[in-house]
Amino acid sequence: MFAAGYLFGINEYLSSIFVLLGVSVLYFGVRREREKVAEDSRTRTEELSSQISQLLTENEILEREVRRLSQEKKTLLSQMELMKERLSRIQGEVVSGPESEKEKIKTILEKAREFEFEFGSESGSESEF
Repeated sequence: MFAAGYLFGINEYLSSIFVLLGVSVLYFGVRREREKVAEDSRTRTEELSSQISQLLTENEILEREVRRLSQEKKTLLSQMELMKERLSRIQGEVVSGPESEKEKIKTILEKAREFEFEFGSESGSESEF
């Protein structure tokens, strides 16, 4: 009986050791998994932070471009109004100008040259008049 009790005690002792070893292995496995998840999370956070920074920079560039284009639009609209006023004056001068057709054409060409000289041509080439 003594031998049976001794073997039973050793068996329980070994069983407890294996349980502890299993718990330890399980604990270290969970710990490693947690460390891996934490590292993955840090890496992803760094990537997202970098992307956010890049998007903020791009946004600033786009905002500056929008402001520049808005200012350019205002300038072009102002120039267009000046051109309209000048064209209206030219048309008024032509209508109230000399009576003969030849004189009217000559006046129109002169006014067109003045207009082109004052505002420049869009293509930058010389006038064909």
